[in-house]
Amino acid sequence: MLPTLVCDEQGLLIVDKPAGAVVHRSPEHRDAKVVLLQWLRDTVGAQVHPVNRIDRPTSGLVVFARDSAGAAEAQARMQHASKTYLALVRGECPPAGVIDRPLTSLDGGGLQEALTRYERLEVFELGGGFGPASLVRVHIETGRRHQIRRHFSHLRHQLLVDVEYGKGAVNRHCRALGLNRLFLHSAELLLPATEGKPELRVSSPLPVALLDFLEKLRAA
Repeated sequence: MLPTLVCDEQGLLIVDKPAGAVVHRSPEHRDAKVVLLQWLRDTVGAQVHPVNRIDRPTSGLVVFARDSAGAAEAQARMQHASKTYLALVRGECPPAGVIDRPLTSLDGGGLQEALTRYERLEVFELGGGFGPASLVRVHIETGRRHQIRRHFSHLRHQLLVDVEYGKGAVNRHCRALGLNRLFLHSAELLLPATEGKPELRVSSPLPVALLDFLEKLRAA
């Protein structure tokens, strides 16, 4: 599946990233078939600059700027942005909660503050003796690497088909039911207004593979 350009405003290009695509090339992602930076440069016919990143197995919204000055400005706006994800997690989590737990930097640094808020939207039965799963809307107020995945793993509500922090037996059961990717999607981004630029809100619907899995659980 190829990316989609969903917004071209205020000097920003916002892309709906499919799961498996990466933002830029790196030694750990040599096998990636879709590199957003190159795809977008080919699409718009110009150099672009990444503003944020999301994990390779995650789908959803990624922001680029048309020039380096715009990227720096957008990164400052991102510090105050509202970032909303949808995730399917193991177990029946509370109706709402706040996870305020520092995380060790995965790039070799020390502890970093990390704050995640969530609301439970729906509960499903996974079957096979694996109990329930909860669809949650997640708001992150910091942007640490793997923040959502690590925070929910700490609560023992691991994301489904998370090969790094999840439960192997649950993941295998979900794959047998047809879910072959991490259930995590960057669904909405709200950039605050700045001088001369209005508020910018962009959304991305759940990919078909994730919608189909939810429908299968509802029908079970």
